[in-house]
Amino acid sequence: VKTAEAGGKIIKYGQLARRTNIIPLDKIRSHVIPPQVLKKAQSLVGAQNVWRAIDLIDYDRSDEKAMEHIFGGVLVCKDIAT
Repeated sequence: VKTAEAGGKIIKYGQLARRTNIIPLDKIRSHVIPPQVLKKAQSLVGAQNVWRAIDLIDYDRSDEKAMEHIFGGVLVCKDIAT
């Protein structure tokens, strides 16, 4: 949801049938793996074997905070051996 206020109203008045997690975009603290960390990982296993997940997905820029929250701290490797 866009704001914590909207999330609160959904929880309070939404008559949700089951437990639901709501992440307000105005409260998210995102973390993206810094470029120097990616470069270090690539130097260890090869640049063609590891990537930041956030760089592999397409998304609307209005959802950037949410995508960084979910995928920003994730590295994707070519295979299990990497």
